[in-house]
Amino acid sequence: MIHPKESLICRAIVDYTVSQADMITCDCLAVKQMLQRLYSIPDSKFCVFPWGVDLTLFKPKSVTEIR
Repeated sequence: MIHPKESLICRAIVDYTVSQADMITCDCLAVKQMLQRLYSIPDSKFCVFPWGVDLTLFKPKSVTEIR
């Protein structure tokens, strides 16, 4: 989302791509929110997969517990 701000050609490509998309995949909420501000895309068209691990679900053992 940096290049569309720097180039009219890149902006046209993003505009076209977003307008044709059935679903948009983002790696964080910030990207989703930016696209929604620029293009008024409904929540139902997004799949957001955040980086990292949910530590409430994944609880690795400490190094001392492994030995």
